[in-house]
Amino acid sequence: EFARQELELETEALQKLRRSVIAVRDEHLASQSVRTLSVAQAPKTPVETFPIKKMLAASGATFLLTCFLGFLWEIKAQRVTDSRDVEDSRQSPSVGEESQQPGT
Repeated sequence: EFARQELELETEALQKLRRSVIAVRDEHLASQSVRTLSVAQAPKTPVETFPIKKMLAASGATFLLTCFLGFLWEIKAQRVTDSRDVEDSRQSPSVGEESQQPGT
């Protein structure tokens, strides 16, 4: 029983080795059948001398996007920039205004 199982394992291993040898041989034969039709050459002149339209479109879109994001940030921040902002938020008039904190 043990000898028969060992023989089956060895037979499977031998079949795997044979299959791999056949695969390597086929790959080697296939690589010999590849032929070069022509050598690639670099273009002598660029397709477009300077892609001005694409650069303008990309830089314009980037500028508009950053301005839009900054605008959204300003709306969301709701920072106090004026005494009227304080009056509007508290709904009461402000008596005075400090331009700078004491000691700074």
